[in-house]
Amino acid sequence: MSMMNHSILSEYEKLLSQLVTEKEQNCIEFNQKELKLTKDLKECQEKLAETEQKLSAAQQKCENLQNSMKKHVDTLLVKMKSYEKAVEKEKQKYATLKEHAAEQLESANEKLMAEEKRHQLECTKYSSSVANLELQVTNLQNRLDQKTKENETLMAMCNELVERFEH
Repeated sequence: MSMMNHSILSEYEKLLSQLVTEKEQNCIEFNQKELKLTKDLKECQEKLAETEQKLSAAQQKCENLQNSMKKHVDTLLVKMKSYEKAVEKEKQKYATLKEHAAEQLESANEKLMAEEKRHQLECTKYSSSVANLELQVTNLQNRLDQKTKENETLMAMCNELVERFEH
């Protein structure tokens, strides 16, 4: 039995040696994996910290941009209200000028109509005067013609008398 014990013992030692070697190998692999995982974890943590910094910086930029845009929008709103007031003021000014121009135009039209009426009355008066003068001229022409005939008759009579006395 000793041999058998010895063989079992030898097998047992071999097995133990194999197990110890495997365990040592596993420990080495585990340590290597642990080192790799620790290294990977550290790299991930560094990348995470870097990403968080970049995200924080991006968020800050976004906030700054939002604030800037809000200020710009507020400024534009103020300007827009100012322009709206100016436009309203100009509309009122335009309405006032338009009303004044309409009044001036109406006044000018009234004066023009009065002047046209006066001109028509003067034309009628002048036409009447011209007609009267033409009538007077015609009457005077008729009287002249009559006096000329009377004169010719008297001249003929005088010539006849002069001839009678001369003979």
